[in-house]
Amino acid sequence: MKRNFKRVLVTSDWHCGHQVGLSPEKYHAPTADDPRFIKLANVRRDIWEWFASEVKKIKPVDVLLINGDALDGKGDRSGGTEQITPDRKVQCDIAMNVIEYIDPSVLRMTFGTPYHTGTGEDWETIIADKADAKIGSHEWYEVNGVVIDCKHKIVSSQIPHGR
Repeated sequence: MKRNFKRVLVTSDWHCGHQVGLSPEKYHAPTADDPRFIKLANVRRDIWEWFASEVKKIKPVDVLLINGDALDGKGDRSGGTEQITPDRKVQCDIAMNVIEYIDPSVLRMTFGTPYHTGTGEDWETIIADKADAKIGSHEWYEVNGVVIDCKHKIVSSQIPHGR
């Protein structure tokens, strides 16, 4: 039976590669034999289990929108100590595993924060290319006649109605 609606999943800030970023099962092992890293691995597992169960409830996903920071970056400020891995190629693979789990019919993306996604290079474009997705800084995606206005970072305002 054909549905007369589309399921749109809007997400952001996966921070794949971070100790508590969104990570499928194969990335749940502790990164060191230390109680702190074991605790972080358990948190990582809990985050994934919650996310995966919520996605499972709404599948199939027609349109997935990743609104920035799909990966976490090198972690320059912490010397990489907050990452499962500072290798952005692996972080892109983690993000691709999440996308494959969701298995959307259409994927759309917006760029995240350069600190996380690359200042000298653009790692989110690599994800978009691998997943055959459109990506931009400020995008307007139309789904069934409804336009979704997307960008990762918005400017702040001093007046309440301008926020």
